Amino acid sequence: MYLKIAEVNADPTAHGYKSKKYGRKERKSSYKRIFKTLGDYSFDAYQKALVDPTIKKFKNPKELLIIDELAINNNNISHTERLGLLLKDGKQYQLSPLGKKYFNNEVVFEELFKNQMLKYFSIESDKDGKRILFPYRACLKLLLNLKSINFIEFVFGIYSMIDSSSESIVEALEGISHLRDSYPNIEITNKSNKKKVLDELNEYFETNYSITDVWEKKTTVNNQFIYFRNHLSLLKDLIEVDTKSIKLIPNKEGQLRTLLSKDEALENEENESNLKEVYCGNLLIFVAFSLLK
Repeated sequence: MYLKIAEVNADPTAHGYKSKKYGRKERKSSYKRIFKTLGDYSFDAYQKALVDPTIKKFKNPKELLIIDELAINNNNISHTERLGLLLKDGKQYQLSPLGKKYFNNEVVFEELFKNQMLKYFSIESDKDGKRILFPYRACLKLLLNLKSINFIEFVFGIYSMIDSSSESIVEALEGISHLRDSYPNIEITNKSNKKKVLDELNEYFETNYSITDVWEKKTTVNNQFIYFRNHLSLLKDLIEVDTKSIKLIPNKEGQLRTLLSKDEALENEENESNLKEVYCGNLLIFVAFSLLK
């Protein structure tokens, strides 16, 4: 089955994800945070502790299992489902089309995980409708311009994003540029100045992060950065990481644009069911081209 998601070269006002006009204060203070990684596990642990043991519970790719038959730990079902390999049917679970491919050894886990990163989205509904964020795609788009992103830039530029609209991408880019221009050595801010700097950043970005969030280790925010960085490190030909940052390898912009173009049509789809169908392998993306003169 195919999903017609967008018409390329057609009237841009007739298709695509509409940018919403938010004031900075409204954006940061009135909307529930939407950023989520694929899971708070490294890539290796995700496979070995969660996905592989879950898939092995199935004796055949068509089997239906209840939660008691499938549960191994607190997260194996939810994270295998989050990766798009499980579908819930009432009180039972079955393998998705993508899960069946993995069960049948038609795809290796690393390639599967990389592909799912580019399709993965989180969604929130609020007074203005649905907000959709593709976190990994958003980060990669920012890297095309910024070349690298450190932890504090991640906090204020990516972790605080409310959707993947072009407006949000531009705002994140401008925000990180402001950080670099105004606080070029922010990561070595001395203890006596941290509160002052953080107050200024919270005012500028209309956030309410604490000193613990930004400068301490083993926090929720820091863990999100660590796992996000680990997942993106799988893009070995494009991305390199260290303990402080995520970097685009020099002269890889063209390859990254090609990679992002592969599933770009997903960002024009607002129907959550369609997005999930594509993510789980039920639908293939079909982009209709309108040959306008």
